[in-house]
Amino acid sequence: LKTRKPDIDSLSVTKYAGGSLHILDTFSITTNTPIVNLDKSLIKVTDIDTVEVDFNAILDPSKTKLYVDFEKKYDNSYHIEILPNTITDLFGISNDSLDVKLKTKTPEDYGIINVDLYSELDTSFIIELLNEKGDIIRTVKTPEEDLIPFELLEPGIYLVRIILDKNRNGVWDTGNFLERRQPEDIRFFKDRPIEIRANWDIIEEFYIDK
Repeated sequence: LKTRKPDIDSLSVTKYAGGSLHILDTFSITTNTPIVNLDKSLIKVTDIDTVEVDFNAILDPSKTKLYVDFEKKYDNSYHIEILPNTITDLFGISNDSLDVKLKTKTPEDYGIINVDLYSELDTSFIIELLNEKGDIIRTVKTPEEDLIPFELLEPGIYLVRIILDKNRNGVWDTGNFLERRQPEDIRFFKDRPIEIRANWDIIEEFYIDK
C-alpha cells in the first residue's frame, strides 16, 4: 500500500487592497502558508520624490501576515517594492516580485465626530465607534464623562456604542447567573446612525442618566 504524498500548496500573496492608504493604517500582505524566513533587505519604500523611507518589517504572530510600517505624510504617494525571495514559507517556496503604489489623503478628506458624554452615574465608560457594518473602528476608555474626539474618519455612516463599565475593569462583563449579577449596560447613541462627510467636524451630545 503506497501512501500519497500531500500536495504542497503554492505560496499565494495577497496585498493591501486599494490604491489609497489611510494615514493611520499599516500596509500589509497576507499569505496562505506560514512564513519562516524574511529578508528585509529586499524591501524598498520610496515617497513621491523617490526618496527612500525608513520602515519596519513586522511578521504577525500568525506567520501569515507581514506588515511594512513607515511614517506616512498627508497628501503623499508611496512606492513599495518587494523583490523575489523576500519571504519564504515553510515549504521553501518564495514570493514573486510585488510592486505597490499607494497614496495618502489630505486632512480635509476626513471627518471628525466628537462625542460629548454627560452622566452623573458612578461608572467608567467604554466608548466604541462602529461602522455601518457593525465593525468596531475605534475604542476609547474614560473614567468619567468627557469630550471624546474620533478624528480622521472616512466619510460614511457610524454608530456610537457606550458600555457602562461599573466595575472599572476596562472590559464588558457578561454577568453571572449564579451570582445574580447582570451584564453591564450597553447604550447606543439615540438608536440612530451618525453621518460624517469630508471636512466635517461635528459634536454629538450623549446623555446617560440611569
